[in-house]
Amino acid sequence: MKTVLKITLGILLASVLLIGGCVALIGGAANEVQKENDKSAITSTQYRSIETGMTRDAVEDRLGAPTDESEYSSEIEGFDEPIGSSCIYYNRKGELLSLYQFCFDVNTGKLESKMGF
Repeated sequence: MKTVLKITLGILLASVLLIGGCVALIGGAANEVQKENDKSAITSTQYRSIETGMTRDAVEDRLGAPTDESEYSSEIEGFDEPIGSSCIYYNRKGELLSLYQFCFDVNTGKLESKMGF
């Protein structure tokens, strides 16, 4: 009976150590991802300081280089200029998988909308 108890306790101890090690590794990795995310992230105060009508250059001067960007435009028959937006994105400081989006009119280059998600 003593041998079975020793084996059971050994397995239980090994399981606890294995689970604890996995939790520590995952926690450390999450912290590293958060640090990397925050390098190009902005605060909610910085987000609120950006006003519609600003140019992209003015926004980037204030916030730095964006994390990502995209452009959506269409040429519609009867219109002289394309219709669409050019959007830039910034990570939210202290949050993973959350972004701020700033979209500029493709013709005027002025900020027409912003939102966080």
